[in-house]
Order: sequence, then C-alpha cells, then structure tokens
Amino acid sequence: MKTTTRYLLIAAIIAGIVAILVFRANSRSELTPQPTAAATSQIIPSGTPEPVAPAALGPLAVPSGKIAVSVELSDAAHVGSFLRPGSFITIFDTVASVTLGTTGLPVRETRVLLTKAEVIGIAGYTSAEEVDAVINDSTKFLVTVAVTQKEAERLIHGIQSGALYFGLLSTDTKIVPGPGVTDETIFSGVN
Repeated sequence: MKTTTRYLLIAAIIAGIVAILVFRANSRSELTPQPTAAATSQIIPSGTPEPVAPAALGPLAVPSGKIAVSVELSDAAHVGSFLRPGSFITIFDTVASVTLGTTGLPVRETRVLLTKAEVIGIAGYTSAEEVDAVINDSTKFLVTVAVTQKEAERLIHGIQSGALYFGLLSTDTKIVPGPGVTDETIFSGVN
C-alpha cells in the first residue's frame, strides 16, 4: 500500500471517530437537565474574567418594578443547600469601618444591607426541582435576587466593597436594621 493511501485511510478513520464522539456528546447533552434561564445581571469585579453562564432557554421572571441582580456566593454564604428560587433572604455586609478601634486601626463592621430580597434564580435555574438536581453544599454559584433600584445600588456597592452573607428568612421573620456589630462590640452582652 502506498504511503499516501495509508495517510488517507488513517485520516478517514480519525474523521469517523471524531464524528462519532461529537454525535455522542450531542446526544448526552440532550439528556442533561438544562437551565431555564440565565442570570440577567451579573456583577464582575474589574480584572476578573467573566464566567460562562448556562444557556438561557427562556426569560427570567423578574417581578414588576424590580431589577434582577446576581451575586456569586460560596458555600457558607448561600445558607448551605437550603436556598431555592422563591426563598426570601436578608443580606448582610461586612466592611472596614471608618472608625478606628482602640488599637488605632480600622475595625470591621457587619450590618444588614437588605432586609428582605426574593431569590428568583440560582446558578441559572428558576425552579427548586432544577436546583435540586445540580446544586450541592460545596457548589459556588450565582444567586439572582429581585430588588428595587435603590436596593440594587446598595447591593452592587456591597458586592464591590465588602463581604456579603445571606440569611434565610421564615415567612414571619421581621428584620430591623440597626447599628450592627464591630470587632470591638461583637462580645458585648455575651454572658
């Protein structure tokens, strides 16, 4: 057999294998649960590469008069695996205070940033069933909340300047913003 014929035969075999692999990959992706929506707004710190969002299959249902803002959270900050679309959360922010502590250094303070925000999407999914199929306790993902313009401004500023933490609310919980807690007051009133 001539060398060119061998090369053509090898090229044809490789092309056939690639075609089979592509066909199998496409067949498997049709069986994998796909997100129903992608986050409509994503805050990315400057200099950070933009993550690839799942493909949107339909629009995200944003309540009338609200804006969808997405926040990337790690395990602890997203209240474990309990958070689902339809949940209501309080958002706390920890920042460096302008006040100096007894050491002469700025102290950190944690306060309520938003008292109540509705979760409308998690990692590009908009239903609890979809989230249950893909999220686990160690997943880092985007949580999309519906907020007013003023709340969005505060949330975006908090994303850029502090560390956010979510608290899952019950139906009758009332959150009242207050002075918060600082490095120096954290143990005040502890027995």
